[in-house]
Amino acid sequence: MKLEYKILWIDNDDKIYKDHQSIIEEHLIDLGFTPIIEKGTDYQAFDKFESNLEQFDLFLLDYKLDGTQNENEIIKNIRDEHSIYTDVIFYSTLPDEVRQRIYEDKLNGVYYTSRKFDEFEEDVLSIIDVTIKKTQDVNNLRGLIMAEVAELDIIKEEIIDKASKQIDNKVLEKY
Repeated sequence: MKLEYKILWIDNDDKIYKDHQSIIEEHLIDLGFTPIIEKGTDYQAFDKFESNLEQFDLFLLDYKLDGTQNENEIIKNIRDEHSIYTDVIFYSTLPDEVRQRIYEDKLNGVYYTSRKFDEFEEDVLSIIDVTIKKTQDVNNLRGLIMAEVAELDIIKEEIIDKASKQIDNKVLEKY
């Protein structure tokens, strides 16, 4: 069974999507994940997925979309009203402006990068690696818990075995 890695990617220009989609998908596949990328052309895409935004592992967003509301307010709304703390990557031709606005609005779990080909790709893949590391840590914890449960199952079997030896065969036949 493969784990899915879901990205909500919002940009009204397909060029950056087309330039980087296959690299991101290949990277995720190499890490053992099935990539699922939902594409939107404006921030209304958040409304489309409002009931299950928590399914996404990453929001990848163009910082300046024509005619949209303040990008930071959208993220604040998702965080405050829906309690969704998915990592966000904003990208822009003016990454320093994005960094300053993120800082001023005190947004947590929000990264920024440039639209420049190499910077974009390197930053996005690095952040994906960080989010996957978090998932792998949870999976390791689950493995430890399952190992403990298996030990309890062995103890339970031993108790049942000892108890069954003390019960009359006619009583055991009922079960």
